[in-house]
Amino acid sequence: MDCKEIIEQYNLGYHPHFMKVFPTKRAINMKAVNSAETLLHIGLGTVSMNGEGFTVHVTEGKS
Repeated sequence: MDCKEIIEQYNLGYHPHFMKVFPTKRAINMKAVNSAETLLHIGLGTVSMNGEGFTVHVTEGKS
């Protein structure tokens, strides 16, 4: 599931501003129009991957 699918599935109804894409590519900090911040973190056994296997489809600082 990608970020867009999560937003649609949970009916979040906003296009977040991507504040920070972490170097490991497994965590993204987003901010909604109403200033609510969300940290999307993919964990459980991904630390040792060092970012391998993850492709970032968003740009830090963009909406």
